[in-house]
Amino acid sequence: RFRRLYQEGNRLEVVSITVALTARVSDDVILGDASGGNFTVTLPTAVGIRGRVYTIKNTAATGTVTIDGAGSETIDGATTVQGPQVQRRALSAVWAAWRLAAASAV
Repeated sequence: RFRRLYQEGNRLEVVSITVALTARVSDDVILGDASGGNFTVTLPTAVGIRGRVYTIKNTAATGTVTIDGAGSETIDGATTVQGPQVQRRALSAVWAAWRLAAASAV
């Protein structure tokens, strides 16, 4: 379930999932395979972790990985974010909300 990736001397926690998950503060990259069915990745509260970035990717050609802010927190003003299959999204904590930092098909 967990792998370690090294980038510029920093260790990144990589989590591979096929079901719903509440991201931990220690997670960095979340790889979701939604080929067996849609599911949601819930972000932790953005309060107190300003600047924290998560990279979340749906690795499957089918299914949807929905990203949800904790409680009433939003992502660029929306309560959830969905993207097409095989898309990567980077999100950054800003005060008591999340901002979409990047999205790309990879």
